[in-house]
Amino acid sequence: MLRDGIVLFFLIVLGITINKMTSSKEASDQKEDLEESSEMVNTDSLTVDSTTSKQPVDSLNLKTKMMDTTGIWGQPKVNIVTLGVKDLKKSRAFYEETLAWTCSSASSETITFIQAGATVLALYPLAALQAETGKKGEDPTIGTTLAYNVGSEKEVDQIFDFLAQKNVRITKKPSKVFWGGYSGYFEDVDGYSWEVAFNPFFPLNKKGEIVLPL
Repeated sequence: MLRDGIVLFFLIVLGITINKMTSSKEASDQKEDLEESSEMVNTDSLTVDSTTSKQPVDSLNLKTKMMDTTGIWGQPKVNIVTLGVKDLKKSRAFYEETLAWTCSSASSETITFIQAGATVLALYPLAALQAETGKKGEDPTIGTTLAYNVGSEKEVDQIFDFLAQKNVRITKKPSKVFWGGYSGYFEDVDGYSWEVAFNPFFPLNKKGEIVLPL
């Protein structure tokens, strides 16, 4: 009986030891599986983060390229149409009295401004316009200029750099002018003169239009 009891005791102890070893191994295996899963998750997260971090850069580069292809010009617009007139007083009287159009208080003895919707009509002595554009003779384009106004001198220079790259005929390089602004002239294929100007006295609205004082 004593021997049988001793044998039973050792069997019980052996069973407990084996059970502990099995449990320890299972716990170790579970820990390894958990670590592997964690590494996989971290790797996947790292891959996603890397991809995500590249997307804004690529989008920015794409946006920059798109801006480069559109050139410096914004939406097509004509800020000012200037007519070279023989007699400024008579011309102003025609528009102001005969047509009943309102001349802006920005007008002076040397130039007249009229708000014509989103565009400004300017009346300017023909001789002065000829001197400004360098045109002479019987050229049919001599008495009319169109203006594209921008918000800074830097923008004027950028546009003329763009025009030079496109081999557009530049008749007057940008420079400071007597009335306090900064402008230059170029011609289209038919010889019509465009002025690109920064006028600090005529700020542009959000649409890039001039709104004259009444």
